[in-house]
Amino acid sequence: MGGERSAKGTLLPFKSGAFRLALEAGVPVLPVAVHGTAEGMPKGGPWVRPCRAFARILEPVETAGRGVEATVALRDEVRRRIAAELPAERERAAADRRAKGQPDEAAPERAGGSGGREPKASVPPSGGQHA
Repeated sequence: MGGERSAKGTLLPFKSGAFRLALEAGVPVLPVAVHGTAEGMPKGGPWVRPCRAFARILEPVETAGRGVEATVALRDEVRRRIAAELPAERERAAADRRAKGQPDEAAPERAGGSGGREPKASVPPSGGQHA
């Protein structure tokens, strides 16, 4: 997807290579939404610091029956799903809706907090200790 970090901790555009490979191989894409890592390793910083980071493993996105011409659509779908799980991206989307005079409501899959889903995985704070 790119492997780059933004200076402000925002979600950057995704590149298409990994999605094309998934389509060519006919394997699903497993989106993982990660947040909280910007504090642990700021862009340009040489050191990793303790932070509270979270990873949410999302439902796989199937590629069966899709050809490589669906690369951009697959990339955009996966990015949309990941963005919907990131607190900063949800707030940015809400601010955009407010600026356009649209209702400020959660996306249907996010209604009721986590949409009825609990996080599938989280990374504990430094030291590898679990609460």
